[in-house]
Amino acid sequence: MVPLLAVVWVGGYVLLAACVALSVFALREFYRAFEASAADSARPVRPSYRVGAVGIVLLYCLPYLFLGGMAWAVICVAMSLALLLMKGGRGIADSLVTMAGLFYVALFISFIYNIDFYFGSLNIRAIADPGMANLLPSQFPGMINADIGFYIHGFRYNFVWLVVLSALATDIFAYFIGSKWGRRKLAPSVSPNKTVEGSIGGALGSVLVCGVFGYLAMPELLAHCIAIGALGGIVSQVGDLTASAIKRRLGMKDFGSLIPGHGGLLDRIDSIMFTAPLVYLYLRVVSAWTLNGNLQTPVFEYLWESVNGTNGSPLADILRGNGLTP
Repeated sequence: MVPLLAVVWVGGYVLLAACVALSVFALREFYRAFEASAADSARPVRPSYRVGAVGIVLLYCLPYLFLGGMAWAVICVAMSLALLLMKGGRGIADSLVTMAGLFYVALFISFIYNIDFYFGSLNIRAIADPGMANLLPSQFPGMINADIGFYIHGFRYNFVWLVVLSALATDIFAYFIGSKWGRRKLAPSVSPNKTVEGSIGGALGSVLVCGVFGYLAMPELLAHCIAIGALGGIVSQVGDLTASAIKRRLGMKDFGSLIPGHGGLLDRIDSIMFTAPLVYLYLRVVSAWTLNGNLQTPVFEYLWESVNGTNGSPLADILRGNGLTP
């Protein structure tokens, strides 16, 4: 995971290139897994690598053409279904597996870069520090004020770290707590080694690590970091179990053998793939519910101030004062 951590530290176009590479290799593993599972059957599965490659290119290019995710989804569905019309004996399974790989693998990975694109560290830093308002980046990453030039995203106000930290903390805490105190099986038919105790420990570990990161890297948004840690601790385990369920249905232990002892690339990022959309959607919802444009939503502000005993106003008054209720 060290190369991924270095990429998150740099951010920007380096992160974009890494997400494209991750998408290409992970999608390749996904398609090969289905090919191998049906290799000896009368109707082998043959997903289209060309459609997958075109889908990945469009996924990262369409935003620069002012076309959103809906356009990408329509194009990918159309290309996948068009396989049924081409010569070569493509079947419905080939079309559906091609489509599933684009949505499950490529799309989910792209949210890592979308977080950096729409909620970049310099953006959030400028929001938290009004003195930096003139240094906000332009609509596209990398095209920022000449006084700043190329910048390293680092830790401060970098939400991409929450994707990685939540997934890693959940895996690590779940493993050690489950190994020590795990008794009750969580999903024996999918992943026999996972336990309820380990699952709870993983979720709590995610909250702890994301909370510490928020306290050090973006204390103004600590409540959001804790909330993301709590949600990420659950969703990352769903991602892990989903990948395990797919592999079990295909009759294989790992998606690949890229990393000795750990399986393929897709085996290593299955949790991150689910955590990234969660963080992105969370930020989109929260930023749409802004209080004075600083990502401090009334609900979270109320809850956080209530914990600290500094808030005497009812929640309805706060919402009404910010135009969110009649």
